[in-house]
Amino acid sequence: MPSPFLRVTSGRPPEFYCSLCKIKFETKFPEKAALLKEWDEHLQSAHPRQWERELKKRARRRAKSQ
Repeated sequence: MPSPFLRVTSGRPPEFYCSLCKIKFETKFPEKAALLKEWDEHLQSAHPRQWERELKKRARRRAKSQ
């Protein structure tokens, strides 16, 4: 099963979209925190299995850094 990831176009201004469902995101490049929040929300709603994997990965990273 392919994993979704955040893609970017090379145009000006760059556009961000999901690699699997091709949904474009509204947030533009300089607003990284807003873009990542929008990506997290998309994973939760459109790709729940990938979202669960992402949460586990983040928990491992946090435990490793402490």
